[in-house]
Amino acid sequence: MNLSQVNSHFTPSVIQDLLQVVESGWDVIRFHKTGICKIHGALSENLYHSSNLCGRGYMISKELMQYVLKFDSKEVVPYTYFLPKGSSRQLTYHPSLITEGAFGYQMQKCLGLEDCEICHAVFEL
Repeated sequence: MNLSQVNSHFTPSVIQDLLQVVESGWDVIRFHKTGICKIHGALSENLYHSSNLCGRGYMISKELMQYVLKFDSKEVVPYTYFLPKGSSRQLTYHPSLITEGAFGYQMQKCLGLEDCEICHAVFEL
């Protein structure tokens, strides 16, 4: 299985820009775009409001991380379900800053459950 990796879009200037966005009041910026409409939720050319979280690459505000650390780890897992309970101020950055491996990237390429060995493993087909 492939692992998630940063790509050529992941640059110091982009990260600095995203830090400013977080400091302006947003709590989560997802580093990869999967399953998000580029028209609905578009806040700028590169930022889109996210109604859900998935995957492995995020920038998280200090305030939200402090909130998360108040809970036992058993309550926090799965992380992508827990974070939206703490804040709905979530964005996705596009173009994706990471090339996601494992499930997300493989499933994004998959056009049908019956053809994907990852889908077979996850959904026990």
